[in-house]
Amino acid sequence: HTFLEKHPFEYNIIPDGMKTSSSFGVSSYPTHIIIGRDGKTAYRTSGLGPTTVKDLNAKIKELL
Repeated sequence: HTFLEKHPFEYNIIPDGMKTSSSFGVSSYPTHIIIGRDGKTAYRTSGLGPTTVKDLNAKIKELL
C-alpha cells in the first residue's frame, strides 16, 4: 500500500505554494492558518498534535 492509501491527504494544494507560504512567514510544516473574513490571520498553529484537527474545526465554526 502507498502512503496516501494509508494516510489520506485531505488538504487543498495551493498553486504557487512557495510564494504563498513565504508571504505568511511559514517556516515549518505542517502549518495551519485560518484567514478571517477580513483577510487577516484569525488562527495559526504549526505541527500536528492530538487536538490540532479539533482545534481547527472549532475555530472555523467560531468564525462562521
